[in-house]
Amino acid sequence: MPAPRTTIIRPEAAEQDAMRTRAQIHLQNITATAVHDLKITGAPFVVMGVVIWGAELSELDQRAAANMFAAIGTIYDPTTTERQKQAAANQAPQIRCQNFRGAQFSNAAHHRARITWPPA
Repeated sequence: MPAPRTTIIRPEAAEQDAMRTRAQIHLQNITATAVHDLKITGAPFVVMGVVIWGAELSELDQRAAANMFAAIGTIYDPTTTERQKQAAANQAPQIRCQNFRGAQFSNAAHHRARITWPPA
């Protein structure tokens, strides 16, 4: 568990959008490389990535990981209303992880910055 006095980074909305764009570029590049190397299509590779990500989150907090996946399921379910989707996004757990400098990142930052989660 990280030290309670560790700085929590809460980037501004524009910086979060730029980070999201850079992350998407990296993910697309690695997906293209992986599907060529593994000789599979992109969908199975992405599913494997989500499963690996879920396992890593559950190492931090199993209940929070389960709640995060439940929120994601609600948000992407085409039968849920916008109100239900927003409620799920607001109830997403506070999963914290450390970057290489020891600073904490929190998925709560997008709420404080009033950014739509998940990105459109």
